[in-house]
Amino acid sequence: PVGPDGTFSVRIPGDRPVRLRAWHPSLVPDPAGGTVEVQEAADGLVLRLVEGPHALFTLDPVRRDDIYRTQTEVRLFRGEPAGEPLSTQVAEEVDGRFRIGGFPPEVLTLWIDAPGSAPKVLRGVRLFGGANDLGVLPMEEGATVRIDLTLGPGAAPPNLFVLAMSEDGPPHSRGLNYYGKGEVLLRGLGPGRYRVTVHPGGAPGTVLLTEHVQSEGSGVIPLALDLR
Repeated sequence: PVGPDGTFSVRIPGDRPVRLRAWHPSLVPDPAGGTVEVQEAADGLVLRLVEGPHALFTLDPVRRDDIYRTQTEVRLFRGEPAGEPLSTQVAEEVDGRFRIGGFPPEVLTLWIDAPGSAPKVLRGVRLFGGANDLGVLPMEEGATVRIDLTLGPGAAPPNLFVLAMSEDGPPHSRGLNYYGKGEVLLRGLGPGRYRVTVHPGGAPGTVLLTEHVQSEGSGVIPLALDLR
């Protein structure tokens, strides 16, 4: 691991040369100084990282209502978004713009998982060396799971935690803390199957309801929870 001041230490076998290579999620090794070969103890080695291919984009809108996922994650695939991605990155947000980097310059599929929105798929994106401006990406609200509560006489709605876990495509989830006011609405489901569970607030190990649902990526999916 690298310390906050950029220093690092690493064990080497000592009986043969090994190559050390700098790595960063959004930077790339400097061709002239990003790797070094060593065989014995050494001090003062410098591994340089430089800005490589990167992409900038804006999400419209940016939603903040998914407490289970607070960061925007981008997975890059060669071809369809299935199986192991070429790269998984948490997009860095600065002044409303998002940035990812460290990918090879080629044609890729971007799968974007942003809080409160349905996952977005961008196919056939040609990424070049240097900066790639993807512009403004419209984000869909996706399907909404509505939990219809049935309560006993005089009972107040309880605090609940609602979780939807994907069963199709790249793994992802949506979560909601409900505090007893208004409707129980979990947004941001894309097309595909999800496993929806409802738990008492503060007790995620207890399951009040489990349903497997098919989302079309829009509209409302009603579920009933009888708490009498």
